[in-house]
Amino acid sequence: LPFLEVLDLLNADSRAFVYLHDQEGRFYYLSTGVTRVTGYSPEEWEVHYSTYLTDNPLNRQVHEHTRLALESGCKQPPYEAEIRHRDGRKLLLEINETPLKQNGRVSGLVGLARDISDQRRLLHLEKQFDSFLKTCPIPTIVYDLQGLMRECNPAFESLFGWSREELRGKTVDFVPEAERDATRAGIRKVLGGQVLNDFETRRLTRSGALLEISLTSFRLTDESGHPTGIIVMLRDVTARKTLERELRHRLAFEESLVQSSMDGIIAVDRQGLVIAFNQGAARIMGYTPEEVIGKIPVEKLYPPGKAREVKKALLSDRFGGPGKLIGYRTELLTQKGEVVPMRLSGSLLSEGGQEMGSVGFFHDLTIQKNMEEALLREKAITEELVDGSPIPTFVLDRNQQVVFWNRACVELTGVSRLEMVGSREIWKPFYPEERPVLANLI
Repeated sequence: LPFLEVLDLLNADSRAFVYLHDQEGRFYYLSTGVTRVTGYSPEEWEVHYSTYLTDNPLNRQVHEHTRLALESGCKQPPYEAEIRHRDGRKLLLEINETPLKQNGRVSGLVGLARDISDQRRLLHLEKQFDSFLKTCPIPTIVYDLQGLMRECNPAFESLFGWSREELRGKTVDFVPEAERDATRAGIRKVLGGQVLNDFETRRLTRSGALLEISLTSFRLTDESGHPTGIIVMLRDVTARKTLERELRHRLAFEESLVQSSMDGIIAVDRQGLVIAFNQGAARIMGYTPEEVIGKIPVEKLYPPGKAREVKKALLSDRFGGPGKLIGYRTELLTQKGEVVPMRLSGSLLSEGGQEMGSVGFFHDLTIQKNMEEALLREKAITEELVDGSPIPTFVLDRNQQVVFWNRACVELTGVSRLEMVGSREIWKPFYPEERPVLANLI
């Protein structure tokens, strides 16, 4: 049944599967979704429908609904069933079944099983092929093997301007000359059994407007597996492509202004692919722009997990507001695998409220970090030298508070460092009553 092929493809990322079983209750068709949902292959499901049912009392209605549907030839209301997953888990399925009739007699049931264990609402996929076409929001057209239009949906009519009545039984002359060779090659692939996903092309409307199209196409077959036609789903991505081109043009112009920057500047599109990489970034990371632009996803430029942290920070309001980063500390990974500390400022790039990518300005903190570490080492060494000096030594800050009290002071006065650090009463270890010491007067 052609509509099962459509349902199966549409279920490619869902938690549902389609099945057929005969009057004895033995499955003879299951879509590939059964493996994703239950863990068992379609071949392992070619058994009686009760094989994987649990002992949950809920399952009593399974037998009752099946019996009524087969005996009466009437569609039963949706019901729930519990089955065992391959890994031992219990799954709650929502079952929708319809009797299949041949020569006026019920020959079995066709059903759609949805995993509702953790999902309440899923796309309803039990309607027949005509119903799917009418309601699908994606412009869709069905061809026979001669390339003549068999069916199209309202979304196709709305986008391209032709009515179903005008096109039925005819060829659709909407492929530009420049796209015909690629289109013929695509048709050969589909007829050979391949699925075209996100195939980028262009098509003409009835008025002559040229649209950028992202196309998905697959072959329809009959019960014997023989090809019966081709279904094509055409998404209009003209606006998106225009925005992406404008973004690239704008970044190309801006890139000429920022190549002299000592800081690294890296821009990515909304898929995370690097589209701008200036000489400052090249100097820091060791890549050439030609090695990165359009070839490396941005997460490869970070140590593991860092790109996700940056994206999360960019979307939060903690570092300059949503969509902005100001002075954010992170790290980059050089071509040699070295981790480089960075101060990052960046923002999302958008057009008309639609995210188009992001840009980041990276300042290398290696020298600053090395200086900080050197100063800390120097401070530690100095403090150790002074603390270990046999000469009693203490230090007051500008507020006359004790900030350092070495071991010799402790031994001389018997007053601990804990008692003195932070105190303004420097006189106490030396005099019976308050009076200034020399350090107060300097």
